[in-house]
Parts: sequence; C-alpha cells; structure tokens
Amino acid sequence: MDRRIYYLLPKCDNIMNIYLKQELVRAGYRVTPAQLGLLFLLNDRDGQTMTELSRQMGIDKSGITRTVDNLVKSGHVERKSSPGDRREYRIAITGTGIEAVKEITRHIADINKKISGVLSQDELDALNSGLLKLCGLFRP
Repeated sequence: MDRRIYYLLPKCDNIMNIYLKQELVRAGYRVTPAQLGLLFLLNDRDGQTMTELSRQMGIDKSGITRTVDNLVKSGHVERKSSPGDRREYRIAITGTGIEAVKEITRHIADINKKISGVLSQDELDALNSGLLKLCGLFRP
C-alpha cells in the first residue's frame, strides 16, 4: 500500500496539513492551511473572483465560499463588488491579512527548510515537476 501514489498523496497532504495546523496554533495564528493558501494567492494578486480562486486552489466553489466567509469574519479579506458586474464579487486582502501573510511566511520557510533537509534539490525539482504534471492531468 505504501507505494501507491493515489494512497500516498492524500496521506502526505493530510500529515503535512496537521503539522502546519499545529505550527500555526503554536505560533498563535487562527487560520487553516486552506485559508492560508487563499491569503497567499490574494497577496500575490489581489481582487480575484471566487471562480478564479476556486480554479487556482483546486477547491469547488462551495469550499471557496466557506473559506472566504471565514476569512471575512476574521478580518483577513473583504468582498468588494466588481465594477463591471454587480453580481460578481472580488475578494480583497486586508491589512490584517497582509500582516498575517508576512508573519506566517517565516514559519513556512522553516517548514520548507525541514523538507529540503531530507530531499536533495534534484528530488525537490522532480517532486515539483511530477506534482504539477498530476495536477494538469486531473484538472477539470
């Protein structure tokens, strides 16, 4: 069972998410890995639509809605009406969200150091390449 990619990917994802959640709680942050991913996307390119965020994160629209709702409640993001279409909202990161990204980036760097301590650069490159290919293969 330990050599089946379809088994190992979600297992590794789950273990890494649990570890990240524990590190975030230990550091005093109250965001989930999914919320953090969304904050990183908005920090790189603010004002995206729910559809754009859903596509980039690989999460269905109801999952993105829940994630955004929680981030709105915590003050990390806000919904803004789209200038071209009042039915569409753009999600904007707030100052609180930007500050959280800056602070949490240090913790992510520590986790990346831990990973690079057990994988060589060639292994990291191969893993990254392989994961991107798998995402492309199964993306709707």
